[in-house]
Amino acid sequence: MPEPARNRAQRRAIQRRRAQPAASAAERGETPQAAGSSPSGAFRGARASLRRSWGVLAALTLFLAVGLAVLDDYGVTTDEGFQRQLATRNLDYVLGASSDFLQDHNKFYGAAFEAPLVLIERALGLQDSRAIYLSRHLLTHLFFLIGGLFAYLLTLRLFRNRWLALLAALLFLLHPRLYAHSFFNSKDIPFLAAFVVTLFLAHRAFGRGNVGAFALLGAATGILMNLRIMGAVLLAGVLLARLIDVGLASGKEGRTRAGLGAAAFALAALLTVHATLPYLWPSPFARLFEWWTTLSAHANLTTQLFGGELFEGGDTPIHFLPTWFFITTPPFALALGSAGIAAVCWRSVRRPASALRNGSLRFGLLLAACFALPVFAAIAESATVYNGWRQVYFLWAPFSLLSIFGLRRLSAALRRPRLRAALYGAAGAGLAAGIVSMAAIHPHQQVSFNFLVDRVAPERLRTQYDFDYWSHPVREAMETLLELHPVGQVSIEYGFRSLAARNALILPPEDRERIVIGGDNPRYSLTNYRRFWGSGPLTPEVYAPILRERKVYGSALYALTQFAVDEPFAGKYRADYEEAAAQPDIRSEFNVRLADGALFYAKERCSLDDARRLWFLHILPVSEDDLPPARREWGFDNLDFFFAAYGVTLNGVCIARVPLPSYDIAAVRTGQFVRGEGSVWEAELRVGGRAPP
Repeated sequence: MPEPARNRAQRRAIQRRRAQPAASAAERGETPQAAGSSPSGAFRGARASLRRSWGVLAALTLFLAVGLAVLDDYGVTTDEGFQRQLATRNLDYVLGASSDFLQDHNKFYGAAFEAPLVLIERALGLQDSRAIYLSRHLLTHLFFLIGGLFAYLLTLRLFRNRWLALLAALLFLLHPRLYAHSFFNSKDIPFLAAFVVTLFLAHRAFGRGNVGAFALLGAATGILMNLRIMGAVLLAGVLLARLIDVGLASGKEGRTRAGLGAAAFALAALLTVHATLPYLWPSPFARLFEWWTTLSAHANLTTQLFGGELFEGGDTPIHFLPTWFFITTPPFALALGSAGIAAVCWRSVRRPASALRNGSLRFGLLLAACFALPVFAAIAESATVYNGWRQVYFLWAPFSLLSIFGLRRLSAALRRPRLRAALYGAAGAGLAAGIVSMAAIHPHQQVSFNFLVDRVAPERLRTQYDFDYWSHPVREAMETLLELHPVGQVSIEYGFRSLAARNALILPPEDRERIVIGGDNPRYSLTNYRRFWGSGPLTPEVYAPILRERKVYGSALYALTQFAVDEPFAGKYRADYEEAAAQPDIRSEFNVRLADGALFYAKERCSLDDARRLWFLHILPVSEDDLPPARREWGFDNLDFFFAAYGVTLNGVCIARVPLPSYDIAAVRTGQFVRGEGSVWEAELRVGGRAPP
């Protein structure tokens, strides 16, 4: 018998209601009842949620298995040795083994995470460098997975929907750059994971409202500030929200309760910062002020390649951070996060009273503030930022959670179940595409870019942005050489030998002993430092035959070249040497000739010291408008280099070919120097106000 039209309409209405995600008590503006005042209640509640959450447990188990499988694929980065030294100095100071303390900015932050790593290292009796750095990488990655777990728990508290919570955890963990950094970055990744944990505790504290919950939140915020001074964002945000609660509370008891929560939070945060930063102990207030002022205006002397221009130190354009975020974050996450921010702001304008009261809307505003305010503050204060957006990776915590807000709002706006299914299917496809791209460039996800920039043109990325600033691919290059030479030692020349030596530390002992960095007669040259790579292509093969290179998106991460030219290339090499030596434009320690848009440096009976000294090359243009903005106050372009980047040796003779900029040049100043000792030789060549021939 046919179903009556009225019954069909009722059944469809019931199906539509079931398809809509259920609103949580917090989202409706209700305050959940406190479940006890003990701080451990937060983690008891989390355990209870996890017992019913087989999906996230399975996902995290899979992530852990994959992490263990790829753990040995990542090298040792520039700062890892410094971070371990930081922890060692702090522990020795606390245990009374040393009264000495670091005398630079490293003393200020990170001990809350770095010190436990060293304590675990000592407890396990780890002595070999390979075991030490592998353990550090594993523990840092585990903490990253904990961040994903708390992204799940927080989303579950907000929306009472396990599928949305699982999506939040996956979105958090599958940012390509952050995934690679989760192994070797013990500075920014722990802060990111701790930020999510602290956000979870903030939502719980405001839901329960008791003093114990706010004291626990304060302790977590203190640890967050230990890791990075930017943890003060949450300190200010929570205090502001609690003061609003004091004003909105009805009756003296309610205002007293809110005020005590704010006081417990602030006191616990400050005490935790003091307890976990030994540097503050001798003079808490004076050193706290020094800590803040030093790190907020930390001097940086590195050169940033951004948009094809070189910028000195922190002198970067105002769109530096936003651009890096938008060109390296998965596009579907950008769309959802932007929708989430727009939805939260629009609803707050339409319902200001609801935005002030405790609920998911106010928490969404807190997330939006945690994402936007640090960026605006960095721009307004001209804060020193470098290495892409590495120093503000914590922005991914609020943005990934706001992506779920956006997904939920978009789903609510779609009336038809098929459209909602298509929306969630697109989100799943975005995650799947991210996994595929991460696997394709493994283990170099740290140089991941999305399609919002040109990834097709060869060397486009390398010549536009800092492609790799921490040098973990150096390990892969060393392993390549060891495979080519299964027996005996392999001698490598590398501009920054300490970086190469650091990567050798994670190789097995038998391989580590076979690597010789420098030596009296290096056979190969390894190049990956961005100073060599930012202004143009690699040295042509006729000058330095490329043995092997690793490319991602058509841009080279590193190149191995033969340090001495073999006979097939000797003809061109000898011809260029003889011309530069016979008719030089500069006669000095090295004879220099300008030809073919480049400077040729030539020397007979060239010693190893000659090739190892640093070279300076200053280009004076006819018009200063041709210079990168950061160089205009100097009046010249700085193209300093190492011989290994542009030069080769053959039978005791050296020649280097350095390409020059294409704009009109008035003069060139060049020579060699030794750090701390000054110039070995220097000379100036008047070009005559024309572009190089």
